[in-house]
Amino acid sequence: MTSPLTMPGPGEAAVKIRAILEDPDGAASAPSCAVGVFKDGKVEFAASGLADIATGRVPDADTIYYAGSVAKQFTALAVIQLVVAGKLGLGDDVRKYIPEMPLRSPPITVDMLLHHTSGLPNNAKLLPLAGYRHAGESTRLETVGMLIRYLQTAFPPGATFEYSNGGYLLLSELVERLSGLAFADYVAAHILGPLGMSRSSVLRGLFPTDPNIARGYMPKDGSFILSEDIPKFGGAGAMMLTINDLAKYHHDIAVGHKVWTPEVSRLMTEPGRYADGSPVILPIPGHIFGYASGLMLSRDWLLHGGNYAGFQAMFAWHPGTMLGLALLCGRGDVDSMRLAARILVAVNPDLPAIDTPRFALAGPEGRFVSDTMSAVYDIARDGEALEVTITPPGGLAPLTQTFTRTGEGVYAHGPLILTFDPDRRGFRISNEGVAQRFRRAS
Repeated sequence: MTSPLTMPGPGEAAVKIRAILEDPDGAASAPSCAVGVFKDGKVEFAASGLADIATGRVPDADTIYYAGSVAKQFTALAVIQLVVAGKLGLGDDVRKYIPEMPLRSPPITVDMLLHHTSGLPNNAKLLPLAGYRHAGESTRLETVGMLIRYLQTAFPPGATFEYSNGGYLLLSELVERLSGLAFADYVAAHILGPLGMSRSSVLRGLFPTDPNIARGYMPKDGSFILSEDIPKFGGAGAMMLTINDLAKYHHDIAVGHKVWTPEVSRLMTEPGRYADGSPVILPIPGHIFGYASGLMLSRDWLLHGGNYAGFQAMFAWHPGTMLGLALLCGRGDVDSMRLAARILVAVNPDLPAIDTPRFALAGPEGRFVSDTMSAVYDIARDGEALEVTITPPGGLAPLTQTFTRTGEGVYAHGPLILTFDPDRRGFRISNEGVAQRFRRAS
């Protein structure tokens, strides 16, 4: 049973939200942001700025925006539909469906791709190594091929978290191979179509030419320039969405259950687990989230953001009240989490904060061991630095060294560079190109 929620009167929320969305510098020709607040089948819409600065066109609830990684939940939803249909299992080795991938031990499973624990790279970081100047130059075929042939993993699969667009691109490849449909066609036929999301789509290699599209911008020299070098094939991102279509999507989550059936909903929102059974943690600067299937988990909300080039997006809902929020922006310089938090306060100050942590993040202190070395690292904090006591094998005396902080989660002692995993379950220590991984002792 959901909790009652008092919404502002008709139009009152829109006025408050519009004030929050206004360009902070008061620019008359600023890029657009559009917001939808959803409750009990009603949509409160507000927007500010211009969807196209050159023409002066303003956005409406049917304007399509590039939504970045908000798309990951649609990829996960496609995969979970196939799981519910009995066509694959979450614990299956991905090589069962993509046998040309390298053999790994432990194997990479479907749920590891869903929860970013596979150790496979973010293809956005891989592409420059192949000479691509930006992600928009690559094709789906070329990028999937690079990922399938990729030999290394950053860590043993299932051991820790590393956000990977590449993992989600491979999930879309699973959908294609199991359904016999192009990924964009599958999403259209099994998710968007049944929900009447007629203005939304997965990109198929080209930027849309729709007359009611929001252009993407970044600030430069006191003005704004187009910034639209985006990936143009789906899986990790590359979806075009509208406020009205996200209202239909949220309605199905809340009450419709045509696509978001009870079993799909259970699997989609279940927290991911590492190989040792502990919950997957996604830390981003200033925030700590859990991670489910294409969804970030705070204590009270399910959500996912998206950003690329001149676009920012956020989609969230609160299970306790079944209130939903969609934020779509054609400007890459906004903080979507901060905007969403301010909007929710304007809608109802009694709502819980969108980013209250569900799980705790460990500090850097503790004992760490390696699966390939016999040394033991005992780490203590010393202000901004770390005191690292290394006990070598063979009964040799321990050695204590001070590692100075050089960046977020990165510490150095001479040529030794110690880099913590984002969730601090372990670290990688390197010495001029030679590296070893250590994990927290049980």
